[in-house]
Amino acid sequence: MPFPRRMIASHVASHLDSSDTIFIRNIALDLPVGTDAFGRIKSQPVLISITVYLRSKFDTAAGTDSVDESTIHYGKLSKAITASLNRSAGTAEQNGASLSLKDVTAQVEEAVFAANEPLRSSIRAWCIEIQLPKASLLGSGVQFTYLDEHRYGESTLTIRDINVPAIIGVNAHEREAKQRVVVNVGVESYGEAKINGRYVLLEKTVVAAIEETSFETLEALVTHIMSRLMKNAEAFNLIKHDRLRVRAEKPSAISSADAPGVEITRNFDT
Repeated sequence: MPFPRRMIASHVASHLDSSDTIFIRNIALDLPVGTDAFGRIKSQPVLISITVYLRSKFDTAAGTDSVDESTIHYGKLSKAITASLNRSAGTAEQNGASLSLKDVTAQVEEAVFAANEPLRSSIRAWCIEIQLPKASLLGSGVQFTYLDEHRYGESTLTIRDINVPAIIGVNAHEREAKQRVVVNVGVESYGEAKINGRYVLLEKTVVAAIEETSFETLEALVTHIMSRLMKNAEAFNLIKHDRLRVRAEKPSAISSADAPGVEITRNFDT
């Protein structure tokens, strides 16, 4: 399974738990964002979600049962996001280019504040999630999450559920046949994320790292994958203080459980 659905940094998110929130989940569009799973610039399915955290309660909207200035008209916001991204997509396609994940994030942010100018000072934080369900050859998709609290932004790029057959295990029967290993890899960045367009190369590196091994333990496998990622950090545009997370599972290992697994996190500090 993918990494748990949690806010990017607990020290930022914990004090947002009590905030009233307005969210839109999975606006479905077809846009030229990043590249497809083969590294080509072309339109692909995109799912966009936005959560807005308010400084104040939307009590007056609740009390009057109306969409007033204490809340956000999510219908208008959805239309604004869709219109803005479709315009940019048209321009990008005319120029044979694509929108970056940063471009999409910036336009969603702009739509949030443009559509809710009276509420600007009442917005405490916002979280934008961009999913590219077809951007991974062997996984279930690519996800980019961005959290901003006016002072700074934090982002996480995740490639979910990369499935690779491998020799892995301590038992005799596990040494005779390959079994499915499911890997999730994430990169957490503070400030401007540099890696967001490199997910195809990131996946290729993970797959190659798995295919060249025949470890007995998942602990050795995830450590090996992490080592390969760190050695190729420059190619992924990793910057100092970026944090990498690698999770690996063996769905076939225990018949009475979904899967055993391990996860490690390392900081990139060079």
